[in-house]
Amino acid sequence: VPAWLPTPANLRMRRAVRVLDGFLERLVDDGGGAGGLLGPLREAHGTGPAARRAIRDDLVTFFVAGHDTSASALAWTLHLLSRHPAVRRRLVAEVREVLGEDPPTARDLTRLRWVEAVVREALRLYPPAWMLAREALRDDVIAGRRIPAGATVLVSAWVTQRRAELWPAPEVFDPERFSPGAVGERPRFAWFPFGGGPRVCVGASFAMAEMKLVLAVLHQRLELEAVDAREVRPTARMTLE
Repeated sequence: VPAWLPTPANLRMRRAVRVLDGFLERLVDDGGGAGGLLGPLREAHGTGPAARRAIRDDLVTFFVAGHDTSASALAWTLHLLSRHPAVRRRLVAEVREVLGEDPPTARDLTRLRWVEAVVREALRLYPPAWMLAREALRDDVIAGRRIPAGATVLVSAWVTQRRAELWPAPEVFDPERFSPGAVGERPRFAWFPFGGGPRVCVGASFAMAEMKLVLAVLHQRLELEAVDAREVRPTARMTLE
């Protein structure tokens, strides 16, 4: 359906965009605080209406990419932990040992090894960016199939990260796969929830830090239980929901 048609879905989208634009425009007008993101963006884009629009577009990317995919990944991680109490107990024990009652800091990230393994295994089973697109710059042949220059090639982390030849018992949630000794045994792109190559997700390190810290704080303060045992099936949209 064309975006200009006033369908209920398109009208909801327009209202949502207005809300987001209003929030970001106020952020730009207020300056965003000292030492924030807006300073470098202004230096990159300059001033004037075109620069303001470019800054807004960059902020949308940071705002949406920094929330939607991480929220999806954390939701699936909590779902998996609710079904694997032994993994959750080990996670809680590590959080108590590393953090105690103190809030986590950046220095704690490297010490939360089991928390990181849990997040990585959840990203293997339920990658928010489940499908990526790349454009072929030149003619190529992949697995005997000709790929012409300009063709769009789709690669799926969901499919690759569940291949039995790469991941024994691929449907099983097992964070031990990401213990230090196990990681080096796999091909480089057996796991790519953030993509790879020159266009790997620019926020990959930030996202991992964000998810580890959120997961640690949640289990430091709360005891989480699933409300029921019903099977949850993902929906493949722009992100995996």
